[in-house]
Amino acid sequence: MRALRRDTHSMRECILQAVGQLFYSGSTYAVGIDAIVAHLDIARATFYRHFKSKEYLVLAYLERRDEAVRADLQAIVVGKAATVAIMDVFDGIQRKATTDAFRGCSFLAATIENPVRCAFVRLRAITSCF
Repeated sequence: MRALRRDTHSMRECILQAVGQLFYSGSTYAVGIDAIVAHLDIARATFYRHFKSKEYLVLAYLERRDEAVRADLQAIVVGKAATVAIMDVFDGIQRKATTDAFRGCSFLAATIENPVRCAFVRLRAITSCF
């Protein structure tokens, strides 16, 4: 993935964008730092300049996923009657869940894959809302 911009501000964003698919298709636990830096074609030092650890990267990835899911839900329900909005939410879930790429909920998968990690206490607090 040589197309990554090398300036400091966008590198963090590039890392977050690129690892999203790695984590979702693989696993937040199984995808290690070696795989991440190799996939991104960056040095370990570059990774650690932007994230204290893999746990912080996973949390940033999940925060980004949370923002996207909330925005998607807001777009689905805005301006609609409650019953229509609810049906549209379920239709959206069905569309996503029936694709070949569907792997389940990113938040629940990360919680299950990383049950004893201290940084995931915050993740558990987020997922407890569901």
